[in-house]
Amino acid sequence: MRGEAERQATMILGLTPDGLVPKDHPLRRFKPLADSALIRMSH
Repeated sequence: MRGEAERQATMILGLTPDGLVPKDHPLRRFKPLADSALIRMSH
């Protein structure tokens, strides 16, 4: 890279995956199933 390097400001994103999926979205029904399956797989 040529020239002077510019420092980029730090960015903090205050969103979580839970905050991005609406409360009534059908995808939310799958999380408990996936969590349960992952727990069973780890034992």
